[in-house]
Amino acid sequence: MSNDLKYINAIRALGIQSIYNSKQGHPGMTISAAPLTYSIYTKNINITNIDPKWINRDRFVLSGGHGSMSLYPILHFCGILSLEEMKNFRKPNSLTPGHPESYQTPYIDATTGPLGQGVSIAVGMAIAEKYLSIQYSDLKGLIDHYTYVVLGDGDLQEGISYESMSLAGKLKLNKLICLYDSNKCQLESKVETVNIENTRQRFESMDWYYQLVDNSPESINNAIINAKKQNKPSLIEVKTIIGEGLKEMGNFEAHGCSITDENLNKFNEYFNWNNDIWNFDKEIYDYYQDSVFTRGNKSYQDWLLKIEEYKKTNPDRVEQFLKQINNEFVNINDYLNINELPTNNAGRSIAGYILKKLDENNVKDTIILSPDLSKSTSIKMSGIFNNDFFSPTIYVGIREFGMAGIQNGVCLHKGLRCYSSSFLSFVDYFKAAIRLGCISKINPVYFLTHDSVLIGSDGPTHQPIEQIGMLRLIPNHHVLRPCDENEVLASIIFANSQPTSSTSIILSRQNLTSGYNTNIEKTIKNGGYKILNNNNSKIAILASGSEVELAVKIAKSLENNINIDVYSIPNLNLFLKQTKILSDELSKYDLLVILEASNDSMWYKLLKYNSNIIFKGIYSYGKSMDGAQLYKQYGFDVNEISNEILNFKKEK
Repeated sequence: MSNDLKYINAIRALGIQSIYNSKQGHPGMTISAAPLTYSIYTKNINITNIDPKWINRDRFVLSGGHGSMSLYPILHFCGILSLEEMKNFRKPNSLTPGHPESYQTPYIDATTGPLGQGVSIAVGMAIAEKYLSIQYSDLKGLIDHYTYVVLGDGDLQEGISYESMSLAGKLKLNKLICLYDSNKCQLESKVETVNIENTRQRFESMDWYYQLVDNSPESINNAIINAKKQNKPSLIEVKTIIGEGLKEMGNFEAHGCSITDENLNKFNEYFNWNNDIWNFDKEIYDYYQDSVFTRGNKSYQDWLLKIEEYKKTNPDRVEQFLKQINNEFVNINDYLNINELPTNNAGRSIAGYILKKLDENNVKDTIILSPDLSKSTSIKMSGIFNNDFFSPTIYVGIREFGMAGIQNGVCLHKGLRCYSSSFLSFVDYFKAAIRLGCISKINPVYFLTHDSVLIGSDGPTHQPIEQIGMLRLIPNHHVLRPCDENEVLASIIFANSQPTSSTSIILSRQNLTSGYNTNIEKTIKNGGYKILNNNNSKIAILASGSEVELAVKIAKSLENNINIDVYSIPNLNLFLKQTKILSDELSKYDLLVILEASNDSMWYKLLKYNSNIIFKGIYSYGKSMDGAQLYKQYGFDVNEISNEILNFKKEK
């Protein structure tokens, strides 16, 4: 047995023992992908045990996250994960969860599991590397790293992989190297049962460099060396055997088969593995710690020397660089005169104006992803990255899911703010990526425009109804729907201040009326607040976004008969946490009226504080017709709602 094979089999053995011990896991990929992870970590990757989060480290994404036991053993042999953690695989609070979790386990660069998303995350990381390396080209060598991926058949079948890999080819992300664990099997069938495409032709048509190799470490390493010489991203298809050594070897049943005593014995016999369970030679540990970290530690020390040299010749740029890589971004208020914000304007236009101010001041710590919609959403900055690899706006094409996955990768990389935009009704395309970002505790910001039926004649496919409610239900995700220019600015400031949470900013296409008593600080701090205060009011209207104008109009129309208070609630989830305000203020009213052009049931939580509530929402899909008329058809009308309030008053 060659030394390489011995070290690979150590990964396999520890992985299989951990799955055996936990009585669950995915042995098929654990065994088949081991030569791939081994070749990346022992022969190629630059990481350091001096600074695990070093900005210029190579990144590794295990897109097929179910194969986590092809990675965890390497981290154990390197001294990162203890043997106890290996024994605790898939157990509560361990550092070895079933799928890799970047926020929990050291040296895990991306949380993966939903197939295909790891690929798009890696594309995002490669984009971040390319953008930063060019932005700081005067500090040559400070950003210059690779992104490695191990993926499987399932990753390549998911649509998000097509979306993001096609873009990667167009952008010539030559620092992106993907190793394909091609074991011909998936969970319930052979790959040939569901796939007919030619992998080589698929990738070459997307301008990727394709290689096909066997699973020997020599072949894999030579392919990686060759990939590094290319001016385009690389896919290395490695022919492997799923569940090699198990009784299910070579069959799709090996994907998640049980490691019984019989299977463990078969594995040990097949690979001539004679060590007792959990017992590995010291030489294996020494080899991994030397092979993985010696190369990376030298690169890290060389990088520190470059920093010191650049401090002598270009200290201001180095200071800027060090702040940016620590996610210390510019303060948006430094470039804005609040009194000059556009008034009586569409929410999308106000946000676009704010981004334009960053653009005018040459702010380069922010990039924007656009799915062929920036002319409609107004969320853009000057220039197109696709043309010069320097400008902050990246056209991703009509690839919303891929876009959001890429955005996660940019945020995981660090060193850049990353915004994206789309129509609110299309957020369903990329909800899964939003969810993974929330699990990962990162901070992408989504500008979602065309926020209600008021967009009119585009019809029900473009008129969002349930989307706001869906977004508000996602844990660790903030949703803000501003009613004017002050709240738009407050929403952006709020989103930028969330280091471990993502944010959706819901913006109108139609103009929003200015002049209400809106407050930036209260938007950020409380999520909702009173904008119209009438003495001894017994009725209050609560609204978000464009419905705030309607609420004020209703209150004004009834002011000769009834005193009505109006609350703007741009951030409902945050407002619902203000229990003192809710119990002290909302409980005193005889009636609450809720206005929002959605069907979100989150508002019903206010029943805890007041049982008399009129909920005005939209509970069916819209129509292709004038937006204002449709709005009125759904009951969003001053006279109709005023009459409901008067009727309540009479009955009371």
